[in-house]
Amino acid sequence: MLPGLLDLHVHSYGNLSPSGVETLGTEGAARRMLYAGVTGFLDLFADEDAIFALRDRQRAATGPERRDAADVHAAGPLLTAPGGYGTQMGLPTRTVATPDEARRVVAALSERRPDVVKLAYTTETGSFASMDRLTMEAVVETARALDLRTVVHVDSWASVVDVARAGASAVTHLPPAPVPDAAVEAMRAHGTVAIPALAGELGLSDLTTRSWRDAPLLAAVASPSVVAGYSAPPGPGLESTVLGQREERAARLAAVRALHRAGVPVLAGTDAGALGTVQGFSLHHELALLVEAGLTPREAVAAATTEAGAFLGRRVGLRVGDRADLVVLAASPLDDVRRTQDVELVVSHGRVVDREALLGPLPAEPLTGPLVDDFASDTLTSALGTAWRVVTDEALGGTSAAEVSVSGGVLRVEASLRPGSAGIGFVELVLPLDAAGAMRDVSGWDGVRLRLRALSGPLALKLQTADVGNVDYHAVVLEPSATAQELTLPFSGFRQLWSEQVPWTGRRVLAVALSSGGMEAAEVAYEVEAVEWYRDDQ
Repeated sequence: MLPGLLDLHVHSYGNLSPSGVETLGTEGAARRMLYAGVTGFLDLFADEDAIFALRDRQRAATGPERRDAADVHAAGPLLTAPGGYGTQMGLPTRTVATPDEARRVVAALSERRPDVVKLAYTTETGSFASMDRLTMEAVVETARALDLRTVVHVDSWASVVDVARAGASAVTHLPPAPVPDAAVEAMRAHGTVAIPALAGELGLSDLTTRSWRDAPLLAAVASPSVVAGYSAPPGPGLESTVLGQREERAARLAAVRALHRAGVPVLAGTDAGALGTVQGFSLHHELALLVEAGLTPREAVAAATTEAGAFLGRRVGLRVGDRADLVVLAASPLDDVRRTQDVELVVSHGRVVDREALLGPLPAEPLTGPLVDDFASDTLTSALGTAWRVVTDEALGGTSAAEVSVSGGVLRVEASLRPGSAGIGFVELVLPLDAAGAMRDVSGWDGVRLRLRALSGPLALKLQTADVGNVDYHAVVLEPSATAQELTLPFSGFRQLWSEQVPWTGRRVLAVALSSGGMEAAEVAYEVEAVEWYRDDQ
């Protein structure tokens, strides 16, 4: 029997694999994690409105909702420089450019009670801007004054030295290079811990091997399409990544080994949500990698239980008064740490969990009102209370961009499509249907009605659902029009554009998206006055 496992580095939207995206949402991911014996996790970058709403709702609950998913701990946004690491992800970030701005932003963020403050300090990553040392120090010092821990995404040992000397609580993503004495000294002197996220750094190469890919626990918590994505030979775009991970393996393990031997605490986190990881399963992979790096099985388990709990301020253990979050295994992991995968029983908040029920589809609350948005607020906050956000191809090397404004009850978008090395450019305006990122049921409606003036460029309306295992969501192409038109779009007319058709159910919808994309550079302009659901009998 073990205390419940904790993953200290998660992005809980779902699973990314070579075959596409398995969209779970944070609540769905938390259920998969609990099945795998992960009773709590720390999300280190998500839509802050959604993740904090879900966390607060979960903590306020006392019934089954409280114990039917892993406990959510969250940083919310990523603090980064304008144009810095994280701005390419398609999620709202909080950017800081000066020490004074850093102090203001951290103080404002503290009102939302984040469990940690996450920041990026990447002084040697040339493709992204980085906050300077004084601004980073202002973030860390302000957070500490507000009794908030800090977790810093770093890209070099020089960055590690700087943030440790500033008093950061933790660094994540250790560089695959020899550890300098200055880094060890700074981390030990200031109590900075390491969350290496080896499963994220080495997971793609490991999951292409049968010893990990054929694990029964992986098959239980990941969709068949995710597992199949790792079974096929990596394509040209991923082959170099797999080779790079194999080449860096020894250096990454050696860095963890050096810190551990020097007495720097090493905690378990996976970067779940990244390519090569699977929610819940990858923490077991991380424990095996920590043992490969030189921790004993007992030390690795502690890195994901008692030590991780201390970092989160949770009393974790098997003593009277500790949290009643427990995992019962078929055999002891102290002989073979991979036995943590052999989960027999999970206890969450003192109750035995019905693990099989966690793998079923989450029930989605129906959307009963027709209005999605009429842009009456003259802001990007919709009538649903959620906000439209821009997602671009920056992560694929593109430079597509958009200018978005709302005034006089009209949403106006002007975008430039500029494909990058991946060969496709896109700009999407995405509206989540639920403030906590949950799925919603629109099966009681027959379609979407919108008033649109599509002036130029390609445009489609997409409905993002958890039924689709990649990013080819159900969509309908919208034709250009010089004047505003009211379009009535039945769900029966929505199709996936390039993959095998998944039946439309309308029961697990995550978001509405206005999507522009293509293989060629293009200028896009459109105006929207209203978006709503409709029924044929109304």
